[in-house]
Amino acid sequence: MLQMFLTIIVGPLVVGVLLILFMQWLNRNDKW
Repeated sequence: MLQMFLTIIVGPLVVGVLLILFMQWLNRNDKW
């Protein structure tokens, strides 16, 4: 039960953080 709860909460959070880092990385590459 706890693992399912963590997956539901942490899953989207990790995806969001990776998406933000990816967007920053793309912006940095565009400046070069």
